[in-house]
Amino acid sequence: MREEYKVTAENRLILCDELPEKAGEFCGKYMKDKRDILRLRFTLEECLLNWLTEDAIGKTLIFSSEKKLLRKPYIELRFSGVPINPYLRDTKNELGAYGRSTLRTLGLSPTYGYEDKFNVLRFDLTVRKLTTLQQLAMVIGTSVLVGLLGLLLPDNVLSVVRDSVITPVYSTFFKMLNCVAGPMILLSVAWGVYGIGDAATLSRAGKKMLASFIGLDFLVAILAGIILFPLFGLHLSSGGTGGLSLFEIFTMLLNVIPANIVEPFSSGNTLQIIFLGFALGIALLFLGKRTEYVAKAIEQINYLVQFFMELLSKLVPYVVFLVIVSLLWSGTFEVLLTSWKILAMVALGALITATAYYVHTSGHLHIGIGALAKKCLPGFLVAFTTASSAAAFSTNMEVCKKKLGVSDSVSGFGVPLAMVLHKPISVINILCVSFFFAQVYGIECSLSWMFSAVFISAMLAIATPPVSGGGTCAYTLMMATLGIPIEALGIALAIDMLSDFLITGCQMFVLLPTVANVASRIGMIDENILKAKS
Repeated sequence: MREEYKVTAENRLILCDELPEKAGEFCGKYMKDKRDILRLRFTLEECLLNWLTEDAIGKTLIFSSEKKLLRKPYIELRFSGVPINPYLRDTKNELGAYGRSTLRTLGLSPTYGYEDKFNVLRFDLTVRKLTTLQQLAMVIGTSVLVGLLGLLLPDNVLSVVRDSVITPVYSTFFKMLNCVAGPMILLSVAWGVYGIGDAATLSRAGKKMLASFIGLDFLVAILAGIILFPLFGLHLSSGGTGGLSLFEIFTMLLNVIPANIVEPFSSGNTLQIIFLGFALGIALLFLGKRTEYVAKAIEQINYLVQFFMELLSKLVPYVVFLVIVSLLWSGTFEVLLTSWKILAMVALGALITATAYYVHTSGHLHIGIGALAKKCLPGFLVAFTTASSAAAFSTNMEVCKKKLGVSDSVSGFGVPLAMVLHKPISVINILCVSFFFAQVYGIECSLSWMFSAVFISAMLAIATPPVSGGGTCAYTLMMATLGIPIEALGIALAIDMLSDFLITGCQMFVLLPTVANVASRIGMIDENILKAKS
C-alpha cells in the first residue's frame, strides 16, 4: 500500500493520528506482541509530530506498507524538504553511529536516511508465526515420529537415505554457514571497535560501561572455565598439566596473525577472524573522517550479511529435524539424551553468576538483595517467556529509570549497549557446549585448548550480534576452532532452541544491576528512587 499526502493546515494533526493507526493495523497481520505494535505506533507518532510542524504545510508525505517475497514486511515514511532526523533532536541522548546501529540490530529503532530530497524513515517488522517453544515441540515431535517409523524399514534403505540425502544436505548447510559466519563476525567486531569512538564521546559514562561490560564477560569466562571444566568429567591432557610456557604463549599470539586474508575464513580460525576485525576497526577509529565512507560501507555490508544469516536461520528447524532422525536411525540417539548436561550446567552457571552479581550490587548500592531482585524481575520474566531480548527492552528501560533511579542518559545508552556487549550467560553457554562435546568426542584438552576455549567463548559472545542466526554462527566458529566434529552442530542447535529461554532471561536479569553499578560509580543514580519500595 502506498499513499501520498499534501500537508495542509487542516490535515497536519489528523495525519499524526491516522497514519500510526494504519501502521498498527498492518503490524497486526505479522506481529503477535501487542506491546511491540503499540511501541511502534508511538514511535511513528513521535516522528510525525517532529516532522509535521507548521513549517511542513505544502510539503509531501508518503506512507508505504508492504511485504515482499524473502523480505521482512516494512513500513516506510517519506517526507519532502530539508534533512530532519527526528531522533537527533536531543543531543544529550545522542548515541552516535554505533548506538543507532545497536538499536536497529535489536529491532528497536527505525532506519533513517535522506534520499532524493526526501527524509526516509523505515521500520522493518519482525515476523513470528510460531513461538520458539511451539517450533521446538513441533520439530522434536515430528522428527521422533518419522525416526521411529523409519526404523520399520530395512537397514540398507536407512543407510542409503542417511548417506545420500541427510548427510549431503547437512554438509551443504554447514558450507553455507561457513560462508556467512566468518564475515559476520569480522564485520561485527570491526563495527564494534569503530563504535568505541562514539562511546568515548560520552566521557566517563561510556568508558566505564565499555570497560565493565567487556571486563565482566572475560572474568565470567575465566571463572566458569575453571569451575565447569571438571564438572563435565574433563581432565587436562598430560602435555598440558605443567602450565603454558612463555614460548607456547608467544607462539599462540603469533598464530593469531594469518598468513593471508583468505586463510582465516577457509580454515574457520576464529581468533584470526577476530584479529582481522580488530585491526580493521582500529584502523577506521584512528583514521576517523578520512574513512567515514568505508565505515558506512562496512555498516551496510554488515546488514547484508545479517540478512543472509537470518535466511539461513530459518532452515535451522529443518536441519535439527534431519539430525534427530539421523541419530535415531544410526542408534546414537543417547548423545542427544545426555545433552541435558548442557542445560543443567548453564542453569548452574547462570545461578552462580546472578547470585554473585546481586550480592555485589546489593553491597555496593546498600540495598537488600531481595528488594533489588524484585525490582529487576519484570525484565527477566518478559525475556524468559519470549526468549527475546528485544521484547524485554522497554521493560528494562522502565525498571532502570523508575525503579533503580538510573538517569535517562545512562539508561538510554547503557541498556542497549549492555544487550549487545554484556553477555555473561552466553559466555557460560558456549563454554558448556564446548566442554560437553569435547567429552563426547574425546577431544584432547591441553592447557592451550582450555585457554582457547575460554578466550573464544568470551570473544564470540561479545562479537556475535543478537540477531536471528547469531548463536548458530558462534557455534560454527567455535567448533571449527576447537576441533569439535561439525556433526555436533545439529545437536547444539536443538539444545539451543530450548536453552535460549533460560539464557536470554538470565542475561536480562544480570544486565540491570550492572548498569545500576556503573551509574552509581559516576554519580548518575537517584538514591531516593533506588531505595523506594517497588
